[in-house]
Amino acid sequence: MNEDAKMLLTAPNVVCPKCGSKFFKEVYVLKRISPIISPTGEEETMPIPMMACANCGEIPDEYKKKRNYMTIIGEADAKEEKPESSIIMP
Repeated sequence: MNEDAKMLLTAPNVVCPKCGSKFFKEVYVLKRISPIISPTGEEETMPIPMMACANCGEIPDEYKKKRNYMTIIGEADAKEEKPESSIIMP
């Protein structure tokens, strides 16, 4: 086994903060894109992927700490968030 594979296998697992599960699934926040800014000139839907616990649906803390998280899920205005790391992507 090469060193890269060994490092990946021994890296710590992300654990659900709510139920302790180590299993996650990809989920999406769907955003409606206005025809004004859409490249087609028509309303479009844009999926934004993130991970959620496969057992209870909780979003891992790693995602909640990312810049724009609250704005992406619709809980805050973009101007309210403090800049930190990058946009949420799995």
